[in-house]
Parts: sequence; structure tokens; C-alpha cells
Amino acid sequence: MTKSPHTAPPTQRSYLWTFLGLLGLVALVNAAGVAVFLWEPRSFYYRPWEYFYELAYRFEAYDTSWHREQSADLSRQNLFLYQGRHYTDVTTDAEGYRSVPFSSDSHSILVSGDSLVFGSGLSDSETLPWRLAEKLGTPVFNGGRSALVNTLKKPELRDAELVIDVRGEPLVAGSVFADYGYSADEPYRPRVSNEFRRWEALREVAPQRYLLTHIAGRTLRRAFRDLLVLVTGERERRYMPYRHTRQSMLSAADAIEARSNRLREQGIRYVFVAVPFEQTLYAEQVSEEQRRYLDRLQVELERRGVESIALLDLFLENRDREIFQRYDTHWSPLGVDLAVDAVYAYLQAEAPAGADPD
Repeated sequence: MTKSPHTAPPTQRSYLWTFLGLLGLVALVNAAGVAVFLWEPRSFYYRPWEYFYELAYRFEAYDTSWHREQSADLSRQNLFLYQGRHYTDVTTDAEGYRSVPFSSDSHSILVSGDSLVFGSGLSDSETLPWRLAEKLGTPVFNGGRSALVNTLKKPELRDAELVIDVRGEPLVAGSVFADYGYSADEPYRPRVSNEFRRWEALREVAPQRYLLTHIAGRTLRRAFRDLLVLVTGERERRYMPYRHTRQSMLSAADAIEARSNRLREQGIRYVFVAVPFEQTLYAEQVSEEQRRYLDRLQVELERRGVESIALLDLFLENRDREIFQRYDTHWSPLGVDLAVDAVYAYLQAEAPAGADPD
């Protein structure tokens, strides 16, 4: 009886060729990702302002517009669940500031603030500055996600008479205001610099953004989180966690008062608006003291003679409506409209609360 010959063990050379083959396949896959990224990078971003700030403002090959779907905050954590994708039209002017309905070489009103003002998740016509301009019938400049000290140096804002400063509640603590890399001592600097050429994106942008192997890994983790949600029965709504203290409120009031005083010295009226967030409106475990943080801040600002507009009660009255985008921390067009109505009514009042009688 003859024995079957044993299979010859793999040689060192065969191992090497297998390794090189796999390495070549990975390189080919990533090269495809690089090519697509350089040609049409929007596909690699969840929302427009991230694409603008990381790429379009800095690279001459890419324009600052977005006409496609964008995803909600929670979309990047899960693959199929919590997907708030929706189509938006987002455009900017030549310097990277969000489009407004009335183009003008002079704006008397500037709305400054964070991504709420810029309009994360909203089309141009759904943003607060756009809606406010339509309601007032006058040009209103959108200075969202930009340092106020730099924005006010724009020639179009040389005659600015009113700054409306809008901030999301989690950020209304401590120093409050981000400088976005701008300094009060330097001359005006537009957002759009176009300092890099297309190929330099591979050096300036983190490879995790466009390498398909990294994207595949993230996709698997997102799918795993979907599985965890299904297994644990996690509730649908998730909040941005934040906790207020008396010290954070006083620090915020100090920063807001200092900004108000600086603008007053320049002859510019200043109005502060704090936007309540989902945790405050909906989370059952939030104490009444935490829920009323913005009320206490309002009283403190009025005591200091700083104009401010309260939205907390208005938002609580409308909490059963879609004030925020689904699976997102940013407000919906309804939330914007509620705020616009409140701001409009305040500006039309003969003697707004907290105004300096002088």
C-alpha cells in the first residue's frame, strides 16, 4: 500500500510573494481612495462646514459650495441607526461667509456665533441670519463660526450698528467665545486663503479621512455599535452632556459683559442670545436647577446692563415639536423660526429689557 505524498510546506519565497500581493492589494485600494478624494472630496465629509474649514477654504482647487446630502451628528457613530441624512444647499461668498438673501456692500446688522448661526444641517434660506434678514427687510450678515474681532474688520461691516451674538447652551460657560485662530492685533483675514494646491491635500489632511482601509475599519465599528444598540435596547434620543455651575455662569457673564462693553465703546449695540439644547429640554434626569441655568444667566446679564434674549421658556413651550434636527445637536428650521420671531420682537420693542438707558 503506497502512501500519499505529503504536501510540500510553503517556502519562504511563497510567503514573501503572498505578503507582497496583499500589500499591493491594500496599496491599490488606498490609491483608489486617494484618487476619488482628490477629485471629489465632499464624499468623504459628513457636513459642509467641516469640508469648508479643512479643505475648501485652503485649497484653490475646491469651491465652497455643497449641494448634496449631509449627515447628522450621530451618523458618524452608527452605520444604519440614527441616520439623519438630508439634502442641503450651502453656498458662501468669495471670502467663505455663508450666503444671505440681500447682497450689500454695507451691513448694519451682524449675527455672530457658533455652528448654529452658520447653519449646520440647514440650507442657506433656513439659517437664522437669512430668515432674520427677510423678516426685517434689510441685509443681515452671517458671521457664524468666525471670530467676531476679525469679522468686524470686513469692509462690508464698517457701518455695523448691531451685533446679535448667538451661542449654544453647552458653550455658554467659562470663556464662551472661541477665537478660531484670529487675533485682535492682526489685520482682517478672509476665511478663504487658497494657500495650497490640490495634491498638497494629501499632506495637509489626515490620511484617516481618505484612506479606504481606515474608512473600512470605521465602518465595521459603526456596524458594531448598531449591534450594541439592538442588543442593549438603547433609547433613541442621545444628548450632548454638559453640566452647569454657578462659577461657569459667572465666568460666562464676565466674558459676555466684556464683549458688550468693547462693542459699546465702538458705538455698536450688542445683544446676546443663548440657545437651550436638547438635554435641558428633554432629559428627565436634569434637575430643575440645571434646567434653569439660562434663566439665572439672563438675570445676571440684566443686572450688569447687558442686553440678552431669553429662549428657554419659548423652547420649553414648543418641546413637543421638532425644534432640533433628528439625531443632531443643531436646531431645525422650526427652531430657527422660533428664535427669529423672538429676536424680531425684541428688536421692535421700544424699551428692550436690559438695555442701557443712556
